[in-house]
Amino acid sequence: MVEAGSVSTDSAESSSEEEEEEDPGAKSGSGSVPAKAAPVSLSAGNATTTTSPTPSPVVPQEPMAPIAPESPTAVAPSAAAPPARQKVTPADMAPTTPKKTTTAETAAKKAPTFVVTGMRPIQNINYAGTKSQSQTMDIYQPLGVAKPSPVVVWIHGGSWLGGSKASCPATFLVSAGFTTVSINYRLSGEAPFPAQILDCKMAILYLRKHAKELNIDPSRIGVWGASAGGHLAALLGTTGDSSSWDKDLKKVGVSAKVQAVCDWCGPTDLREMNRKLATKEISRGQVEPIFKLLANRCTAEWLTAASPVTFATPDAPPFLIMHGDRDGTVPVDQSRYLHNLLKSKKVDSTLYVLKGAGHSFESPVNARIVLEFFKRTLQS
Repeated sequence: MVEAGSVSTDSAESSSEEEEEEDPGAKSGSGSVPAKAAPVSLSAGNATTTTSPTPSPVVPQEPMAPIAPESPTAVAPSAAAPPARQKVTPADMAPTTPKKTTTAETAAKKAPTFVVTGMRPIQNINYAGTKSQSQTMDIYQPLGVAKPSPVVVWIHGGSWLGGSKASCPATFLVSAGFTTVSINYRLSGEAPFPAQILDCKMAILYLRKHAKELNIDPSRIGVWGASAGGHLAALLGTTGDSSSWDKDLKKVGVSAKVQAVCDWCGPTDLREMNRKLATKEISRGQVEPIFKLLANRCTAEWLTAASPVTFATPDAPPFLIMHGDRDGTVPVDQSRYLHNLLKSKKVDSTLYVLKGAGHSFESPVNARIVLEFFKRTLQS
């Protein structure tokens, strides 16, 4: 990714008193999901717990909140300089020193209580007690920080079909005092849903279980994902510990809840995506990855069980949602649905619709928005 640059004052949180437009007509379904997936092994200290990812969620019968004008609106990064990724220092080399931001905006801010002197990567940690590379994480720790640091977990995209933890775009957060974690999870070709969300939850459990030795604060863990990763980040945020597939994970003795969510252009209502395919509002190519994620179990129950909007409650953590208004992969209304549902439940949610942006919108401006969000929710 990039070092965070300056950002306009448009990054203020959206007002909760929003003018309603027409109802999108999307509703959550109900019923149990009669699914079975291969059990996975979860390491809990010296013990090994077997989890059975067999979801049977009780799906609330609640209408979606109506679409309302999003606020604030950020500018698409069409003229922004190409992002330059921060160099990662190998463990056996002297740490690099992160570049300092010298804008007037940051100069006016209160000086931090820590000085980051570099970054230490710890790679290929298996968080699930297996030998699978699909269940590994890389941890990037800030050096020179004495107190336990907050954590941001990056979840990669790739339509649940591809992608990996490599080339993590979130390592710029290390220079601001965050431990950054990039995770792999089982892709849909290896295991169908809910394997993906189970892996994400097991990664959170591992971090909490080993918080002391990693010098991280287990009460301040945020997640950030893009596209399919945004879907999983949002699902982590809305389910907390409440979904039916959490019952075996609770045996570990720590929580899988997260304290902040950044969702970049993730699908949030898979039933609505399927409905729009039927009405030819979107193409089959946009929905095909969902079918593969669910192993073609495209019933209302499965589509609902895999949708972040299904589980939203007033207990959800703060959300930052960003989406391009010209996204040809995931319709921007998917982010509007989630944002307005969260706002209707009095959850702290901010939606940025990026004018002229497509499905990818990395830029210094948007990096700064993300940084300020995690500073507000995890550091303040």
